[in-house]
Amino acid sequence: MEKQLGRVDKERMAVEKAMTDLQRVQNELEAESKSNALKPAALAGVLLFSVRSGLEVVAMTSAGGAMEVEGHMTAALIQAALALVSAAAFIFL
Repeated sequence: MEKQLGRVDKERMAVEKAMTDLQRVQNELEAESKSNALKPAALAGVLLFSVRSGLEVVAMTSAGGAMEVEGHMTAALIQAALALVSAAAFIFL
């Protein structure tokens, strides 16, 4: 009988270890999938804000008055900064 109890104890410990390993792997996969979901969004941000910033620079060169140039310059700088933030997020996430 004690032999059976020893065997059951060993099996129980093996199952507990397997459950712990399974939980650890599941947590790692969840963390990885969260970071992978942000990569496409960051790449889209880089592309979108880079193009928009370039278009604002083109609009700035064809703008007539000083107020228009300043407005386009502000928009271009903000969009360029957003493109850089998106690029950093794409690289580091």
